[in-house]
Amino acid sequence: MCGEIVLSNNWCTGRNERTGEKGDFASDYVYVLPALSKPPNNILALFTQDGAENGKKLFQHTQTNGVESREHPHTLEEYSLDFFRPLPKKSLQRTLTLSSARRRDGEQLWRHSREPLKQPLLKKLLNKEELSQEACFAFNAILKYM
Repeated sequence: MCGEIVLSNNWCTGRNERTGEKGDFASDYVYVLPALSKPPNNILALFTQDGAENGKKLFQHTQTNGVESREHPHTLEEYSLDFFRPLPKKSLQRTLTLSSARRRDGEQLWRHSREPLKQPLLKKLLNKEELSQEACFAFNAILKYM
């Protein structure tokens, strides 16, 4: 059954894969998995009631007295320092460009640029030429749809 049909109707007719029962069900009680083909059973098991209960138990262990235990919260800035390449060194030619003159914050690596990426953002791809080109190509292809 197409997920669009389930999401657009209040009631649907279907069959329970686990029990084999057929009947009508309210679409509010169904989670539509975005997939092109039926996922493997181990993935489907994560979405059963038992799997949901296990997920809730895991989440409850991360909370203490209703408050999340955060000894050290993570930030995007820390993540970028760990996994993104460092900023390029500033040069005289770079400081005289119009785009850098408009830039408010010199710490922006790629945001608000009309130039396509020439290097990947991830550190681990910098020394791998073929993967670097693929990463830049994929990033630019995604930008066409944004």
